[in-house]
Amino acid sequence: MNSDPSASQRDDEVRRTCAILEAVANRFEPASPEHQAIREAASAYTFVHQHWALQSAYQNWKLAGGGELTQDMAEVLRSMGIDPDVV
Repeated sequence: MNSDPSASQRDDEVRRTCAILEAVANRFEPASPEHQAIREAASAYTFVHQHWALQSAYQNWKLAGGGELTQDMAEVLRSMGIDPDVV
């Protein structure tokens, strides 16, 4: 995969990795600690990739405003419960 994969490529990669993790988890009894740990790892992997994608989208959005958030952009974030001074 190249250094700047498209959203579709990232989604495909996450799906492939989660399918592998699911196959490994299914080798264990569903109630086993191993099965549960692998399922949780798949969830964490997904959440991390979602975080990275949102972080990238935020940076692109910020750059669209000239590298700084405009007042309008800051208000949009506040309306969604996001403090633009913390992001």
